[in-house]
Amino acid sequence: MTLAHDIAQWDSKDATYIKRVYANHYEHPEFHESLIALFPSVEHQDGATWLFKHAIDEGDLVPESIDPKHIKGMCATLDALETWASQLHVLQILSVVPIPKSCTDSIESFARACMNSKKTFVRAWSYSALFASTRNDPKKHAKTIELLESTLNDNNTPASVKARIRRTLKS
Repeated sequence: MTLAHDIAQWDSKDATYIKRVYANHYEHPEFHESLIALFPSVEHQDGATWLFKHAIDEGDLVPESIDPKHIKGMCATLDALETWASQLHVLQILSVVPIPKSCTDSIESFARACMNSKKTFVRAWSYSALFASTRNDPKKHAKTIELLESTLNDNNTPASVKARIRRTLKS
């Protein structure tokens, strides 16, 4: 079966199934490009983003060695990510990969939009992605740090968001 077919069959819950999809496809030379190509498809985005993040988590894809064209390709799909799970996976990915300068604005816009998510984990990881995306611009990064510190001091900020911000600021 094709990668797209296998991802489309996933119910977004069965970890054993999606790990089997990974095991069956990850050695294909165009695996990562194929995943990114599926990010805009609502039918595939949860599984495709999960698999890309899983490749990083497993150590099969080292963040520092990711071809910048893959990150740029991912950034081109940000506006198409409709599900909270795909948004979360991509925010987590963007928090650990080197960010090409050409992606900074799109990541910043995406992260800021995700700060309004109803899902607390999406909101929490949006701060980490914003922090990572502004690292190469001292003025933007200083403003991002101010935003993170301000959010930490806001009594209405959920504890899980504050915990993620604290870890981000320590990095």
